[in-house]
Amino acid sequence: MFGSRRSTRMRRVVGRVVPVAALTGLLSLAGCGSDGSSGIDVRPGDTPQANITGIVYGPGGAIAMHKAWWDVGLVSSAFALLPGVTLPVGPGQPVSLSQVDIVDAGDGVIDHDQPLIPLTFTNFEGRYSIIAPEAEDVTSCRKMVSVGSGTALTRSFVYRKSPVDIDATSEAMVRVILDNVAQTRHQLCNFSSDELIQIYDKVFVAASTARGDNVADLNQAAYVRARGNRDVQAALAAAGESAN
Repeated sequence: MFGSRRSTRMRRVVGRVVPVAALTGLLSLAGCGSDGSSGIDVRPGDTPQANITGIVYGPGGAIAMHKAWWDVGLVSSAFALLPGVTLPVGPGQPVSLSQVDIVDAGDGVIDHDQPLIPLTFTNFEGRYSIIAPEAEDVTSCRKMVSVGSGTALTRSFVYRKSPVDIDATSEAMVRVILDNVAQTRHQLCNFSSDELIQIYDKVFVAASTARGDNVADLNQAAYVRARGNRDVQAALAAAGESAN
């Protein structure tokens, strides 16, 4: 479904491993570059001064409930051979950076996160890069990046500069942490950056078998698996106890 070690540049889906590098060949077949140079206002990824950067993934490279960015001509035919694949979303996907209010999140639902900067956009690799003073402190409690809306909303808490990928795993992590906050005496700020990374790793393993043909279904499937996993729950409990 989706990969955990971003250095491998691979995404595991439906029993297969799909190299992200394969996108480059498909883009070249379609006459597109991979640097975001399409007239869209994008910020290049992997820049040294980027405060927060990562890749946005969705089923078939889609976040909203419409065709994926590659779904034209020859590129569409190529991806038709890989149903259910989770891929980078491609160019122009809006990404927001916001501040979560710990009181607002206390009931397990984030209703009123506060945007910190104007939207930034992904490039042809699906990468977003946020370069702003508001993004310099990545360990304070608690910033969040997100894409989509409604049932397609997909989020990640910010716990390091890179990578902060946004996908079904990160959304499942957000949900199980909010559940823990609502059901215990823990607060969102009890979770340190290192503990969030540990929880993410446990969620990734638990959610690795999740399947879904659209964003909402995949996010829900990943969350259900993470919520019922003993290792995830143990990591949540340990994080809360370490703060007491």
